Amino acid sequence: MKHPVPTLSLLLTALSASATFADNDSCLSQAQQAISNQQLQQAETLLQTHLQHHGDDSEALFALARVWAWQNNHAQSLRAFNQLLDAHPDNSDILLARARLHEWMGNDSLALADLQHARELSPDYLEVWKQQIRLLSRQAQTLNADDTFNTLLQQAQLRFPQQDWRQWLPARDAPRNDDRYYLAAHAGRDNLSNNRAAWNQASVILSGHTSQGSGHIQIDRFDRFNLNDWQLAGGASMPLATDWSITFNGSISPTARVIARNRVEAIVSKRFSNGFNLHTGAQYANFAATSSQQLHLTGEYYWSRYRFAYTYRLIDVDNAGVGHNQRAVISASYGAANSVSLALANGKDVEYDGTTTPPVSNVSTVSLYGRHAITQNISLTWSAIHHKQGNFYTRNGFVLGAQFDF
Repeated sequence: MKHPVPTLSLLLTALSASATFADNDSCLSQAQQAISNQQLQQAETLLQTHLQHHGDDSEALFALARVWAWQNNHAQSLRAFNQLLDAHPDNSDILLARARLHEWMGNDSLALADLQHARELSPDYLEVWKQQIRLLSRQAQTLNADDTFNTLLQQAQLRFPQQDWRQWLPARDAPRNDDRYYLAAHAGRDNLSNNRAAWNQASVILSGHTSQGSGHIQIDRFDRFNLNDWQLAGGASMPLATDWSITFNGSISPTARVIARNRVEAIVSKRFSNGFNLHTGAQYANFAATSSQQLHLTGEYYWSRYRFAYTYRLIDVDNAGVGHNQRAVISASYGAANSVSLALANGKDVEYDGTTTPPVSNVSTVSLYGRHAITQNISLTWSAIHHKQGNFYTRNGFVLGAQFDF
C-alpha cells in the first residue's frame, strides 16, 4: 500500500459517518417507539436530536409536529406543519394533520379549508372524507351548514358505499351552547397635515354570537377638527334562510357636531358553498347640516387561511354631490385566533367636517390592521392608516385595543 495515511483517514471518516447515520437512525426509531408508548416528552427530545443532524427530514419534522400537537403546544406544531406544507403543498397527510390541529385550536373554518384541499388532491382518501363530514355534522345543526353537509354526505355514500355513514348524522335534538361574548376597548390618534388639529377616538364594545345570530352595542367618542362628539351604536345579524342572512346597524349621537345625528343601515348577505360570499347594503345618515345616502356591494372569497374582499360604494350627499370609491382587502390568519389584513382604497368620497357643504375629493387609503391572541381569552387589536383626502390634508394614525372573550 503506497499511501497508507490518506487511505486510513478516508476509512476512519467513512466509519465515523456510518456511525453518525446509525445513531441518527437509532434516534428516529427510538422516537417512533416512544410515540407508540405515549412517551411524548422522550419522543420530542429524540426527534429534535435527530433533526439537528437531518434538518431536511420531512418525516421526522412531521412526527415532531404531531407530538407538539398532542402536547397542546399548538403554536410550534402549527409552525412545523406550515413549514412542511411550504415544501410539500400537495401532501394530503400533512393537510389532514394540520386540519386536526386547527380543530383542536377551535378554528373549524381553517380545518375545513385544509380538508377540502386534501380531498381535492386525494379524492379516495377515506380518512379525509370522514374528518370533513364529522366536522360538518357538528355544524349542520345551524342553518348555514345544512346544504354543504348533505351534499358531501351524499357524495361520500356514492364513493364509499361499503361505509356506514349514518353514524355521522347530526343529533339535532342534542343540547348546544356555542354562545360567545366579547368585550373590547380601543383608542387611537390621527395626525393631519396642513396645520389641522389631530383627531382622537375611543370606543367600548360589547358583542355576542349565538346560534340564532349575533349582535353588538358600543359607545364611541370622537375629537375631530377641534369638535367633540360621542355616539351610541349597535347592530344585529340573523339568518333569513339557508345561506342567507340580514344585518341591521345604526347609531345615534346627541352632539352631532361632525358625526351623524343618526344612521341606519341594512345589509343582505348570501353565502355560497365554494367559499364565496356576497353582501349588498344601503345606508342613510342624517347630519346636523346635511344628509347622505349610499349603496355598497361586497364580494369576498375564503381560501385556506386567506380572505380576499372587494367593495364598491356609491354615496350621494346633499349639498355636496356624488362620490364613488372602491376598497380591496387581503387577510391572512395565523395561529388559532390571529389575523393580519392589508386594505387599499381609492375613488371619490366625502369628509364630513360639520359644514353644510362637506368637501368631496379624490381619496386614497392604505391601512394595515390585525388581532393577536395573548391568552385564550385576551387578544390585542391594532391598526395603522395612511389616508389622503384630496388637497385638503393627509391623515396618518393608529389604533390600539384589547378584546376579552368570556
